[in-house]
Amino acid sequence: VASQGLQLIVKIVDKTFKVNGIPTPDYLSSDQYIRVNRFGGYTAVRWNPYVIERMQALIAELGQRFDPDPNFEGIAIQESAPSLDDPELDATDYTPEKYRDALIAVLTNGMQSLPCSRIFWFQNFLPRNNGYLDDVATAVQSLGVTMGGPDALPDDEPLQLLVFPRYDKFNGKMPLFTQVEPAVYRHLHEDTTFPTKYWTMQEIFEFARDDLHVNYVIWTRLIEPKPDDSYSWLDALPVIEANPVFN
Repeated sequence: VASQGLQLIVKIVDKTFKVNGIPTPDYLSSDQYIRVNRFGGYTAVRWNPYVIERMQALIAELGQRFDPDPNFEGIAIQESAPSLDDPELDATDYTPEKYRDALIAVLTNGMQSLPCSRIFWFQNFLPRNNGYLDDVATAVQSLGVTMGGPDALPDDEPLQLLVFPRYDKFNGKMPLFTQVEPAVYRHLHEDTTFPTKYWTMQEIFEFARDDLHVNYVIWTRLIEPKPDDSYSWLDALPVIEANPVFN
């Protein structure tokens, strides 16, 4: 990436959305440490003390190797939503307090390992007490953590109610980001007075920049539009090239 004038963000994947292999190492592959989620993939038991310990160790090792590199932007950890149903949560001794504290611990210790770069914290939902995400953000806002979410979907009602207000609340207090995932490329306009069926990539960018106040937009490289009349990475490229720096 240095040869291209780009920055690298390394995303640690501990949750999958379909049966494509367990994402955790063999020593974290038992039911104690990973569970099948409602999408048919797997989610690490992020509130388990041993899982927390190993995540911190991984971030520390990555930080030791790569943090001083000027083209290393940082590490991303996956969305806070575990997508585990109540029986799965109960079977892992879940409480929202345990999960809140686990997130604070991972982010706090992680930033100690990354003094020159960042952790990109994907947050959206925390089962049984979504307000605890505000507590996490408050606890880490001065550390260099960059807060954001995986879905830049302006017309999504749950996001409007539970996620997007957090961007307003922490605007100016910590760096912010959002991610344009495949669903965003086919996000329908609720308001039919718009001239286009789907939110255009320029409109998505302006929503992220102006309404979510973000400092970073991460664009998933969707090659083929699905459905055919929606958008793809090729439609995003002119927007990316026209806005190398913002906010």
